[in-house]
Amino acid sequence: MRPSLKRLALGLPALASLLCQPSSRLRADLDFLTSDALAGRLSLSPQAEIAARYIAADFQKSGLLPAASGSYLQEFPLIAYRTDPGSRRLVLTRKGASRAFRAGTDFTGSFYRDIDIQGPLVFAGYGITAPEYGYHDYAGLDAAGKIVLIFDHEPQEDDPQSVWNGTGHTLHAGRWTKLANARRHGAVGVLISSEPVRHHPGLLEAPGANAGQPQRASAPPQSLDDPQQIPAFSIGDSALAELLSPTGHTPAELQQSIDAKLQPRSQALPDTVVEMRSANQEQHRGMSLNAVGLLEGSDPVLKSETVLLTAHYDHLGVQNGRVYRGANDNASGTVAVMELARMFAQSAPRPKRSLLFVVFGSEEEIMLGSFYYTAHPLRPLAGTRAVVNLDMIATRRTSRKARARSRSPPIRATGSSWSERTTAPICWP
Repeated sequence: MRPSLKRLALGLPALASLLCQPSSRLRADLDFLTSDALAGRLSLSPQAEIAARYIAADFQKSGLLPAASGSYLQEFPLIAYRTDPGSRRLVLTRKGASRAFRAGTDFTGSFYRDIDIQGPLVFAGYGITAPEYGYHDYAGLDAAGKIVLIFDHEPQEDDPQSVWNGTGHTLHAGRWTKLANARRHGAVGVLISSEPVRHHPGLLEAPGANAGQPQRASAPPQSLDDPQQIPAFSIGDSALAELLSPTGHTPAELQQSIDAKLQPRSQALPDTVVEMRSANQEQHRGMSLNAVGLLEGSDPVLKSETVLLTAHYDHLGVQNGRVYRGANDNASGTVAVMELARMFAQSAPRPKRSLLFVVFGSEEEIMLGSFYYTAHPLRPLAGTRAVVNLDMIATRRTSRKARARSRSPPIRATGSSWSERTTAPICWP
C-alpha cells in the first residue's frame, strides 16, 4: 500500500469515531433528507434537486470552494423513459432458422431510444481491454457493425491472488466500462451474460439480498443523454449456451480457459445473426446534479493531488403509494460526507492533499452520476490518489464476502432499514 493511502486508511477509524459523537447537525440533515417533503429523492424529481442544492449550500457554508466552474453543482443531462414490455425482442437466426428468446425469462433489457438492430454476433470474452494487465479481449476480433456477446465482471474473480485486484473488482468489471469499450471497437449492440461459473446470483436471477424485504423497489430506468450510446440486453444461462454453441465448447469451458491462462478466447460465431428490438411508451429529458465542494490542500506541491470523499443522495421516490425514504441508502452516507466536510474545513492544519467532496445524483440508475464525473472529472484523474465512498453505512446487514472485499471495518447503526429512518447515530462497531 502506498504511504499516502496507508495514512488515509489508518485515519478512517478516527474520522468514524468523530461521527459517533452526538450531533444535532447529523440528525437535522438526516431528518430533512428523509422527510415527506423530499419524497424519497427520486432522480430527476424536484425533490432530488432540492436535496442536491441543500448539500451544495452546506458545502458553501462550510467554507469549501466551488469545484464545478465556479459552482457547487455539476449538471449532467439524463433521459427518463418507460419501455413498452411487448416491444422487446431478441431473435437468433442461424442456418436459415429463427429462434425468438422469451423476454423476462431468457433476456431482459431496455434502451432510452427505440431500437431495431440486426447484426452478426461475435464473442468477446469479458469485453475488457486492460493494457495494464496485458489483457485484450478485442485483440484480432472484428467487432465493427456487429453485436458483441460478453461475460459480466472480470477474469479470476474468486482468486485472492489474481492480478485483477484479488477477489475485488477493478474498473474493468463495470457495465459502463464494458459498453464504452464495445462502442470504441465499433459494436452496435451488446449482450451481457453472467459468468457461467459463479458464486453470486446471475443477472436474471432474483438476488438473495432482498429476502425479507418484500417491498423493496427498483429505480425507474434513466440514461445519460448521449446519442453515441449502444444498447445492451442481459441474457440468461440457457440463451448463452445456445448462442455460443458454434464454438464447440460450453460457456463454462470458455470461461475456465480464459481464467486459467488470462488469454482471450474471442471469436466470430459463424452463421449467427441476432436482432435486438425495444420501444418506449414515454420519455422525458432533464438535468441531474452532483453536489461538489473542494478543500484545497496545504502543501504547495501535494495540493495538486486529490482524495475524493463521496456518497450519493438520490433514492427511489414514491412507488405504489409508498415513500422510499432511503435513510440507509444513502442519506446515511450523505450526512456523513457533509459532516466530514465541516470537520475538515474547520480543522488545522489542513491535509496536504486537496479533498474533493462529491455527493452524486442518479446513482440508483446504475451509477450515472459517478460515471458522468469519471467522464468529466473536476480534478485530474491522474492525480486522484484515493476515493473513499460512504454508502449504506448504517446497516448491520454486511455479508462476510462483502466485508472481505471491502478490506475495511463496517460502519453500522441500529434500527435501520432499506426505506425507513435510522434510530441511532452512525458508529463503528
